[in-house]
Amino acid sequence: KRRCLRDPIEAVLAQSPAALGDLSYCQYLLQFLVMRLWPLKPISGPLELLGFMALLLGAARLLALLVVRPAATRFLRAKPGAILAGALMVSLLTSAACLADEHARLRAPQRTDACGLALTPPAHLPAYVRVHPEVIDVRLNWTMADAELADAAGGGDNALAA
Repeated sequence: KRRCLRDPIEAVLAQSPAALGDLSYCQYLLQFLVMRLWPLKPISGPLELLGFMALLLGAARLLALLVVRPAATRFLRAKPGAILAGALMVSLLTSAACLADEHARLRAPQRTDACGLALTPPAHLPAYVRVHPEVIDVRLNWTMADAELADAAGGGDNALAA
């Protein structure tokens, strides 16, 4: 049976091995963690970028082989009741952790988290930041550099009134 013409990008991606999809998913999961752990900030130069990508892709490959693939296999072989029990267990553990943290916060003589570290109030930043005279950008806190956060919180030329 003959297939109709497809989008050329779809045709190219359809030829790629499934392992690339697994790697892509794991890279997505790890990218912010690896960026946080990367000792050189910001990355400057192609050699540093190559090292960063090697670290990210290596960690993604390990995550795919050691965690994602075995978990997917177990999930596919599991009975529906076991899947439901697993989801409920994760919900209960998450709820217990939140309750323990809240209890620790209420008991603490000073403002500390469950680990005993001092809490700092969150910086309420404007949702929109002017990045160019004609461009307004929505910035997410975890994607901004510390200097950008300080600039936006300080209400400098780059910050708009919320």
